[in-house]
Amino acid sequence: MNGQAEQPEEYQIILLRHGESEGNAFGYYQGQADFPLTSTGREQASALAERWASERVRFDRIIASPLLRARATAEIIAARLEAPLELDPTWKEWANGRLEGMSMVEAREKYPRPAFINPYMHIGESGESITELYLRAGRAVQGLIDRSPGSYLVVAHGGILNLAQGYLGDHAASGLPGSALPLPQHSIRQAELPPSPPRVAAGSRERPTALGRQAAQRLRGRLR
Repeated sequence: MNGQAEQPEEYQIILLRHGESEGNAFGYYQGQADFPLTSTGREQASALAERWASERVRFDRIIASPLLRARATAEIIAARLEAPLELDPTWKEWANGRLEGMSMVEAREKYPRPAFINPYMHIGESGESITELYLRAGRAVQGLIDRSPGSYLVVAHGGILNLAQGYLGDHAASGLPGSALPLPQHSIRQAELPPSPPRVAAGSRERPTALGRQAAQRLRGRLR
């Protein structure tokens, strides 16, 4: 024994969607518009933080989108677990262009959904295409894998997290090349990766009513 702390040999990556936001609660297109958490969303984050604290879950670093709803979720968890928090704009939500901040009803009236959306079509006229979002999700995952092996929690948004899963091995859940599979608010997916080459070794998913029950466990199989 040389007295040095043992270095982790794999990546454990947990992807967490933010808690309920005002945009979720009142039916607005959010994208990169900065809606805060509702009181329910803050309670969701606190409940998960307490659960993880009781299970002695630890993260080497928490990485979050700087948008309010994700940042606040991450701050609550980071404070309870005493984990370092880093904001990374690469993990922002899918830019929705002119739809951002608009109610679902108003959006349907002003910008009816086209019968076919190709992968290069800009959402809300000036937003990102799904191809652009897919490439940004790849940069976000690359940024994780460029770090040293360890345990990382990513707190972000449904759109980019769905596509990030494709890079982590869950191509079915990513919905590529079509639309992504929706994630419930505050849902969790876990992946464990060896340093090289990256591949998914385990995973779990939970709905808000069972937050944290399996999120920190290592379950053999593929992401569901």
